[in-house]
Amino acid sequence: MVHTFYSPEWFLIYELILHIAFALITAAVSYYAFRVYNLVKEPQPKLFGIAFGLFSLSYIIQFFLELVTLIQFREATRTVFEALLDRLLDIAGIYVHVVLFTIGLVTLTYMTLKVKSAKIYSLILFTTLISLLFASNTFHLFCVLSSFFLLFILIHYLANYLHHKQRNTLRALIAFALMFIGSLPMIFYLVSEAYYVAGHVIEGIAYVVLLLNLILAVKK
Repeated sequence: MVHTFYSPEWFLIYELILHIAFALITAAVSYYAFRVYNLVKEPQPKLFGIAFGLFSLSYIIQFFLELVTLIQFREATRTVFEALLDRLLDIAGIYVHVVLFTIGLVTLTYMTLKVKSAKIYSLILFTTLISLLFASNTFHLFCVLSSFFLLFILIHYLANYLHHKQRNTLRALIAFALMFIGSLPMIFYLVSEAYYVAGHVIEGIAYVVLLLNLILAVKK
């Protein structure tokens, strides 16, 4: 089988664990974001919840497809059909994650614009997805675009913190700063395996900080 995972082989088991952990944490972030929405009835927490719900779904689907592929990959003998099926599942896991995660990032970016326009949302979303569709290296472009969107979101939370200077806005700023920093090593995953691993670890820390921030916001 031609293995198409982007992570180093020694990291595959750990990556599966991280992906299911990310799925649970981002699902919890989504849940608490909707709880905040029920308290304040403003669109931003609702969009935040939708975005992280999409992140969670992307990790869940990717986890199960990677799990099936990894189990098959470790078998000693493979038929041509089984090898082809494994490869298709592997690629499907990557593309499903890319599409769902991209929609989530576009939703977060749209949230920061504080406008209500389906046209603007659709323009950003379809332009991004079409770019990924025709890219020669979809995953690499996804990493670059993710960093771009996260930088835009980070600037929004920085401005928000400088304006309000509250603990919850500071925690949100730290979380998105970590998400942005974690996205940068992923761009250079082809240069060194360490970049791919570091990006995942920092990303996980960012999700935990966001979850804690939302839990504290609900408890107030």
